[in-house]
Amino acid sequence: MMTRFLLLLLPLVPPGLFAVDEPALGDGKKQVIRVLGQPQGAMRIAGKEVLYYSRGLVNLEHGKVDQVDLLSEAELVAFKREIALREEINQLEEEAARRVKIAQGREQRDRILADETFETRPASVRLHAWDMFKRRFPDVPVDASSYQRALEETREQQAREQVVLQQKQAAEAAQKNDPGPRPRISGKRIKKMRRAGTWKWSETKE
Repeated sequence: MMTRFLLLLLPLVPPGLFAVDEPALGDGKKQVIRVLGQPQGAMRIAGKEVLYYSRGLVNLEHGKVDQVDLLSEAELVAFKREIALREEINQLEEEAARRVKIAQGREQRDRILADETFETRPASVRLHAWDMFKRRFPDVPVDASSYQRALEETREQQAREQVVLQQKQAAEAAQKNDPGPRPRISGKRIKKMRRAGTWKWSETKE
């Protein structure tokens, strides 16, 4: 817990800030502040209070120091160096992993382009393959010409499918609205149907 807290506060610590003095057990809060300065934060729980400093923690119970958990200045400097070293190592590891991922992506892209059957597949399949490639290897560009062909062909296919769908819907609507052959019924029955609003045939069909 203290390590995480110190890591958050380290950028705020000026060099040579700390004196060698530390509060003693039984000191009051004013004596702690006189020795260490104002805390960066504090937390109160029941009769206990925790003062947060860049060097660590000071616990008080009923206003008196009952625990001191502070790093010396030398320990803090060593701690800062260790944190900086860990961060540098993490950055190097992340960069190495990124380079490996890029190499893998380039190999995968070359395999796709070397596959003679790839361009014969449906455009939507090729487009999906390139989209999946981009998500898996964001630092490796796809083959622009292959991707653009797949995109344009997919859009053309979608446009054709949309036209077919619209034609189908129009045909279904026309069939639904077509009342069919005019029934052979009496004029009296026709007038009755007209009054009821159920006569669907035009006058030219009479």
